[in-house]
Amino acid sequence: MPAEYREISAARWGRVSLRLMGVAPRSCVRTAVLAAMMSALVSAMLPGCGFPEYGMANGASGASGVSSAGSSGGDRAGGSGESGEPGTEAGAGAGGEAGMNVEPPPIPCEQTCLPRPPGWIGPMAFSETQSTVPLADCPAGFEDSMPIDLHHELIAPDGTCSCTCAPAEGQVCDTQLHIFADQTCSSSQCAQVGTRGCTTVPASCTGIQGSTSIDALTISGGSCKSQVVLPVAPTWKYNDRLCRATDEGTCDAPNQVCARVPDLPYLSSVCMTRQIQNGDPVPKCPDAYSRQVAVLYGQYVDERGCSECRCGAPTGGTCTGRIAIFGGVNCESTTDDAYTLSTTANPTPMCQTFNLSGNGLRPTHVLGEYTLNPPGTCGVASKSEPTGEATTSGMVTVVCCQ
Repeated sequence: MPAEYREISAARWGRVSLRLMGVAPRSCVRTAVLAAMMSALVSAMLPGCGFPEYGMANGASGASGVSSAGSSGGDRAGGSGESGEPGTEAGAGAGGEAGMNVEPPPIPCEQTCLPRPPGWIGPMAFSETQSTVPLADCPAGFEDSMPIDLHHELIAPDGTCSCTCAPAEGQVCDTQLHIFADQTCSSSQCAQVGTRGCTTVPASCTGIQGSTSIDALTISGGSCKSQVVLPVAPTWKYNDRLCRATDEGTCDAPNQVCARVPDLPYLSSVCMTRQIQNGDPVPKCPDAYSRQVAVLYGQYVDERGCSECRCGAPTGGTCTGRIAIFGGVNCESTTDDAYTLSTTANPTPMCQTFNLSGNGLRPTHVLGEYTLNPPGTCGVASKSEPTGEATTSGMVTVVCCQ
């Protein structure tokens, strides 16, 4: 027997002997002394005695295991301690298996193991509807709480610009007022004045009484503001929804994933997706998912516009109101006569009398006060032309299915 083996066996035999003798290792010092004495005795006896191995060398049934590392029993070379008592060497433990991290067994795939090509995302369930139809909820096995909603086929027609002209603004009503010294508008006319603003009557008109006639009212000036009607906002022809697979299960091959065939109204095949930058070439579908079903978008940029248009001069309108004749120094004194007028031309101008009794010796000022209702209108002089276009933007999602 080799010397080193005899030393180990002697030490272990010493411990066993102590137990047989009923000596408990209560004190580290007492244990060390007794162990040394027994070790010397056994060493002297071993060369002439053939003790059986009793598993001492490998610790199969010894008092405590011998470990090569300080783990909690997971990586040990020795056996388990007798009656479950902890070993004195580092790493020994009851049963020899305590402290190991045991992973739960993987859940086998109960659906179908499908290939997942590198660089592609999935599997996905894919659904497409007209934009006027609500999207369906995610199907069984794809209960995605946050599905990806996208679109394709942007509808943004050109040539929808139009121009309108607002009602006229700034038009002016006016007429000519003829003043006569008599009461019948038949004698010589003493003055002819406009009524736009406070107008002075010439001194040739004398007397506090007289008569007047008016010409048809005229409307002049004014302009119309142009208004361009922009194109309607773009719309998507189709709305699309992608739902991620939620089935649990592990496939044997690391490049496979567990999924099922989606239920209707989803496409009855499993799909993979890939995102690219807008404008980049669309990648070829992988072999296992060779059918490209859609190229989807989430955003668009609308750069459509319209050129300015121009309106022509106003035409039409209706003036109503009155003309006041004053006998004072301005148009702020009390009026004595008022005339309700219309734009309708009289073949024979209506003759109306006035009497300035108590307000002066003769007519000195006249003032027309008019309301323009409805105002004139304008036609379009130059049309509005469309500019720019609406385009898709953002990330592009390519969908390839089996």
